[in-house]
Amino acid sequence: MACSPSPPVSLAGADFVVYELDVDDGSQRGLAVKGDMLAVSGTGGYVAWSDGDPLQSLTSLEIESALDYRDVEILNDGTIVVMSAGPGRASTVSRIELLGTKTLLGPAFVNDQDQGFWDGIAFWNHSNHGMLVGDPIDGKLTVMITVDGGASYRDAMSPPVVGDRQYCFAASGTSLALISQNTALIATGGAESQVWRSVDGGDHWMAVDIPFISGSDGSGVFSMAFKNELHGVIVGGDYEHPEINEQVAAFTDNGGLTWTASTVMPSGYRSAVDWLSEYDAWLAVGPDGCDWSLDGVTWHAGPIGFKGHTIVKGWSSFVEGKLLKLD
Repeated sequence: MACSPSPPVSLAGADFVVYELDVDDGSQRGLAVKGDMLAVSGTGGYVAWSDGDPLQSLTSLEIESALDYRDVEILNDGTIVVMSAGPGRASTVSRIELLGTKTLLGPAFVNDQDQGFWDGIAFWNHSNHGMLVGDPIDGKLTVMITVDGGASYRDAMSPPVVGDRQYCFAASGTSLALISQNTALIATGGAESQVWRSVDGGDHWMAVDIPFISGSDGSGVFSMAFKNELHGVIVGGDYEHPEINEQVAAFTDNGGLTWTASTVMPSGYRSAVDWLSEYDAWLAVGPDGCDWSLDGVTWHAGPIGFKGHTIVKGWSSFVEGKLLKLD
């Protein structure tokens, strides 16, 4: 009988590799990994991907140079769905179908609301069933649902009603989490930090109060991740004051119905978090470093120099064409 190696007790001394992408300077906030396939997107309106040996045969496509692609997802059939964030028509969703040696770029789904600003997309288990979330219009968060892999969306029946200056953050595209067949969660910040929870696929929502930093335009929850349907964490902070590390992380053990503040917090502002099954730990990253936790209760400083805007399965995307990978 084969035995799996035990996970390391600590991520603090883990090694990592820095990869250089052949892209112009800027930030790479969109990152997706599925099996051997990796996709990354960012400023300059591009998306790049590899299928097989990561980054050895990278294909890059410039969709619209003026756009900032903050989120990218890979579906089960290999289709890449990429979302740009920005005011009005600068928020878009595009689909890239990989048909053998051919690449088919579908028509963009474009935000037609002047006040709109999209923050993230996600899909249930890489299927065609997914969701898009954005900043509020007329006091309601933008929530749209797709069943065709992002080719089209419909508005949620009853989206979250939020207060003045309460919104989601698009720093990593991970303020939205889809955890079971019809359960979805959205995290907010600004004037008030909350988690909103839906159990009917995104049409109706319930507000959950959380012990988290809020009150300024740059503070709140920036990211959430779950290791299963019950256990998850949220991280964030104040990106305008990244040294603040009070009430910047919390955890749940009941699928997001309630949240408890971490006992030992991350070192400061963290823009993204993910569950790393190979380490049996959560890893949170920010522009100045990272922290890891086995239980969401206690956080520890991570490998020196490992940082980023987004973290997915040990890969972290950052700036100036750099990707970091835990080794």
